[in-house]
Amino acid sequence: MRGLDRWQRLGLGLVLMSLMSGCGGEGAQVAGTPDETLNLQSFAEDYRMYSISKKQPPRKMDDMKVLQTMASPAMAEVRNGNILVEWGAALPDTKEEPGQSPAPEILAYGKEVPEKGGYVLHLDRTVSRVTAEEFKAAPKAAGSADKKP
Repeated sequence: MRGLDRWQRLGLGLVLMSLMSGCGGEGAQVAGTPDETLNLQSFAEDYRMYSISKKQPPRKMDDMKVLQTMASPAMAEVRNGNILVEWGAALPDTKEEPGQSPAPEILAYGKEVPEKGGYVLHLDRTVSRVTAEEFKAAPKAAGSADKKP
């Protein structure tokens, strides 16, 4: 039997997240929706594809224009300032499956994450949910200081 491909795993993950969204007790309020997770995962793939094709990470959003015909809708979220990126950070690997080389540094995140918490994209291309306090304490990916789109 053949394993699940990337899109099937992504769909399954979204279904599981939506089922779990009503679970949990009282605790720190964290913003974020499954759509944000999907956008961060899609952006991770765009970032990976650029890194593979150019043999270096993108240093600014304009660098990603070369992928325009195959870039995901997540790039619109970056352009609109809804996703902030630590541009110029090199991925630990460009394998298809995220998380193969652990790198917990934050590569990208929603604009409300610093104040409200939410989903973040790690340098190893995995996505996790953090509180605002966890975000402030988490290491950011080594890249440019410019987090603007």
